[in-house]
Amino acid sequence: MHVITWIRPNFGLVALNVNNNAFLESNLGGFGGLIRDNTRCFLHGFLDNISRPYILHVEILGLYHGLKLCLDSCYKQVLYLSYSGTVVDLIQKGLNMFHKYENLIWAIKQLFLKDWVINLQHILREDNDAADFLANKGALIDSYFVVFHSEAHLTFHVFS
Repeated sequence: MHVITWIRPNFGLVALNVNNNAFLESNLGGFGGLIRDNTRCFLHGFLDNISRPYILHVEILGLYHGLKLCLDSCYKQVLYLSYSGTVVDLIQKGLNMFHKYENLIWAIKQLFLKDWVINLQHILREDNDAADFLANKGALIDSYFVVFHSEAHLTFHVFS
């Protein structure tokens, strides 16, 4: 039996959870994510929408924007938690220059070369509820990339 729970990063690391959603019948999709420390303290959240979504593309976009937010926030150790084994494999393995999302994967790999440590960990989708909630909201927003710097800011914008 698997107990569904958020995976707490070790002291000094922040956890980046990203998720995606695609409503294919309406041609809308979105990604969302959040960054928390080892005490579960909310540090940042983000969401965005994308038209004509492809699940893999949306997940990779979410990872890219989440990592950029971590880098811009000067976090030096990041634990990326993803239910997408495909994305984890694409990032960890050699780059296929003929892959449909090769440019975006290359941009993520360039982020890995910066002065920081990023660990990738595969999780179950059920362990990613908060990011899933933000991804659903991201698919439905009327604006572009939105970043939340506090839980109060997130609560006001997501629930109003």
